[in-house]
Amino acid sequence: MSPDENKNNPWSVPNAVHFYAKNRQSVDEVYASEEFFLKQVIQPNISILDVGCAAGGFYNIFRSIEPSVRYTGVDFSLEMVQEAKRCFPGTAFAASDGGALPFRAESFDVVYCSGAIHLSPDWRDILRDCWRVTKNHFVFDVRLVETGGSVEDIKKSYEKIAFFNNWDGKAIVPYIVLNVRDFLHEISRLVPEPVSQQYFGYYRPVSKMAVSPYSEVCMSMCCFSKNMLTEKGVVWNLPIKYEKCP
Repeated sequence: MSPDENKNNPWSVPNAVHFYAKNRQSVDEVYASEEFFLKQVIQPNISILDVGCAAGGFYNIFRSIEPSVRYTGVDFSLEMVQEAKRCFPGTAFAASDGGALPFRAESFDVVYCSGAIHLSPDWRDILRDCWRVTKNHFVFDVRLVETGGSVEDIKKSYEKIAFFNNWDGKAIVPYIVLNVRDFLHEISRLVPEPVSQQYFGYYRPVSKMAVSPYSEVCMSMCCFSKNMLTEKGVVWNLPIKYEKCP
């Protein structure tokens, strides 16, 4: 990452770094959609890549579930990575674009990416590259709707980086909401095709920091596997009708 890229990264603003240094550090702070898959995929001695790790709080969360996990965190924000290294010395952290991960294919048993894909204009690249570097499971979240079109234009749907009610009036990221058919079409392009796909989620209001044409979205957690997790095929636990892409 170049200095100019990091300088223009909205996630590097101090209020965001400070928030993640103090929050999202324990299992009590994860969403129900996240917790649904965490205890399924975290097993003894596995390697985990946390994409969009912020200040590294999920290191605590993963290790509280299974102390033997081998953790690596990556984040686009150099300031976040520096804070993570300060909070968790001796742990592997790196500044990296989630869509161009500096790892060989199938380097990790689990790739975890929560709270990042729906806030990145490069979400397609992130999906593909996370899938490339996982050996088995890829767990991630998206924001879906059943009716209405996908919204990716930052002028129409965005999230303020305004933690602690502190916003500089400039720092925003896209708040991406996908129509479920558009999302499933993108998933159908993953190579290799997932052996299993599990979905779990529920409708809830959009983030208080979000400006969006949608007042509520389906917060959807996904767990894709290259090997067998529960059963081959799709397990759909979303309040949205599932239609397989042609």
